[in-house]
Amino acid sequence: MWEILHPETDRISVSLGGRGKVEFATDTQRVTGDDRRRTNEHLARADALGPDLHAVIGTSLDKGVELDALQAMTPGDRKPLIDRAQAGEKASAESPQTCRRGSEQYSYH
Repeated sequence: MWEILHPETDRISVSLGGRGKVEFATDTQRVTGDDRRRTNEHLARADALGPDLHAVIGTSLDKGVELDALQAMTPGDRKPLIDRAQAGEKASAESPQTCRRGSEQYSYH
């Protein structure tokens, strides 16, 4: 998205305060209020998922753990799951082994 809005910058932007150049992540961090680690986490998910990120907004897959699990899948494996989630199904990309709370294991599949 940044590259589309600012093609001349190649992931470097003029700072919001106008004091030189800062990295895209730093600029985004200032705007969102997230810490750098969290901002980089979001950016890594966006890079890995590409257009699939927009497809999961507002679905059961629109959570950090689900997005992380989707990243590990190939685009071909993600598509049927995303289609189900967009249809309103409570789909999950997490494997049953990763859905744990304490000593209990939950399966959402």
